[in-house]
Amino acid sequence: MEFDSDVLRTFVTVHETGTTAAAARALFVSQPALSARIRRLERAVGADLFVREPHGMTLTAAGRAFLPHARAALGSLREGALAVAATTGDLPLRIAVVDDSLAVPARAIDALSDAVPSIEVVRLAEPAQADALRSHAVDLALAGRLDQGRGLRRVELVREALALAVPASAGIAEPVDLAAVDLPHYLPRDDFAPSWVARVRELIGPAPTIAPLRADSTAAPMRLVESGRGVAVSLASTPVPAGVAMLALRGDPAYEWFGHVRDQTEARVQAALTVLANRQ
Repeated sequence: MEFDSDVLRTFVTVHETGTTAAAARALFVSQPALSARIRRLERAVGADLFVREPHGMTLTAAGRAFLPHARAALGSLREGALAVAATTGDLPLRIAVVDDSLAVPARAIDALSDAVPSIEVVRLAEPAQADALRSHAVDLALAGRLDQGRGLRRVELVREALALAVPASAGIAEPVDLAAVDLPHYLPRDDFAPSWVARVRELIGPAPTIAPLRADSTAAPMRLVESGRGVAVSLASTPVPAGVAMLALRGDPAYEWFGHVRDQTEARVQAALTVLANRQ
């Protein structure tokens, strides 16, 4: 029997994510193409590897028996690629971030630039970061508290102070009591940065009005704030335009940044994570 790496990686990713939809996102393929790979593998081994259920995919006894061998084969291929890359210096460290212009990701990238030969930075929403880690599309993710699921682990890097971006003319005194702010609050899309949304909602509570704007950048909410149509809980380091003031919050709340990697990650990735933990 012959198995290509795409088929083996698909099998492992479906197991790790639990659904064909999540696995297809992680592998950047369509669901029909992914399902065809699984069927091809099942024909090759002569057994059903998954139980198809309404809530997802679980391994059969045959699937559980095959899983460690599939992982070992993929691990061997990765080690081979690393061995070749070590002779050429061509293997970059691929880092996923939501926004590389933010202070913590920018400092992390600067620190790693001094420690590793080559870096590729990929901008991804938080859920896509977890999927990309599982599929080996990236090596390291810098984010908040990702919904990790199986196969991933995290190391806390730094806690960054939070503040409130308000119109400069609002006349709000520091430190700000969020319960007393009567302007609408900006939040990004839930499926873009869920850890950030959860942290902000924890601070502002269920009562405040949420501004209708949803965006994937820091520029759009600052325009909303500058126009006087809302406020935004932000990282204290976020640059603001002239018409916006960044005010300290009562209680000095913070946002936790983590380095996320696979459970069984390469030594070079673990070394990079150690650099970040020591530098941040």
